[in-house]
Amino acid sequence: MSDALLSRFGMTESAFLGGGVEADVFLIDKQSVLRIEKPGRDPKAAQHRVDLLSKLTNAQFSVPKVREFDVLEGVAFTVEDRLEGEPMSQTLKTLHGGARQDLILDYLDVSLQVGDLMTVSSGAEFGELGTAVPIRRKRFHDFLRARAEASLAVKSLDVDLDSILSQVESPENAALVHLDYCPSNVLCEGNRITAVLDFGGTSILGADMFNPVVAKLFLTPAITPQATPSDLNLASEWLTSHTPQDVQDAVTEWLACYWSFCGTNEALPLYQWCLRTLGLRGG
Repeated sequence: MSDALLSRFGMTESAFLGGGVEADVFLIDKQSVLRIEKPGRDPKAAQHRVDLLSKLTNAQFSVPKVREFDVLEGVAFTVEDRLEGEPMSQTLKTLHGGARQDLILDYLDVSLQVGDLMTVSSGAEFGELGTAVPIRRKRFHDFLRARAEASLAVKSLDVDLDSILSQVESPENAALVHLDYCPSNVLCEGNRITAVLDFGGTSILGADMFNPVVAKLFLTPAITPQATPSDLNLASEWLTSHTPQDVQDAVTEWLACYWSFCGTNEALPLYQWCLRTLGLRGG
């Protein structure tokens, strides 16, 4: 089906820019890209992603803008604006010194702005925004439990969720949370973040304090190979000035529960990090 869609837009596989779990992206021209959902993905998830993106407000950085959305023979695709910059994960391979520290700090500062991208109505349910069959609950803790249980069930992991959830505060208001805010999903130019990508399956309405914790954890070298121990130390110092340590610890443990859904591939570094963080594997 990718070939049929590429032909429809007069493109070939050589236009491939990159891909992930949800979709592959191809370059149409200097201004636009084609995003094709992976085979088997429910078109409803793509529709929810488009709906989510339409609600995001302007910020100091760019976010994906959808020009066209359609489904061809069960495969969803979008035509979107091409965003400026290169993946931060690539930049980290060559950037050093003060410029690298400035980029890390800007990446962390931008994480604090993610929650402001969408205005949330009073009484909105907490939960997933970009999945075909979203998990949502009226109470934040109820959502956290349901979402964690769904992930842990993938590998039948036994975790004491009560002790974790007892340390997580419920927010007065829901905010946008990007649970995959990482160097691969932000673009940069020099030492500045220019765009945030990949809103969708890992986007939720939750507590905005989760965003900076996610940002810091993805600078763990065991998860993001381009990151260094110095990057993580800088992020840890920065986060300590924004979030109490006990809150960080609780959110970190919940995220390890949530990210354990990637245990379908046990060799993934992120899954191994989840096991270590939850005390289910030594090292």
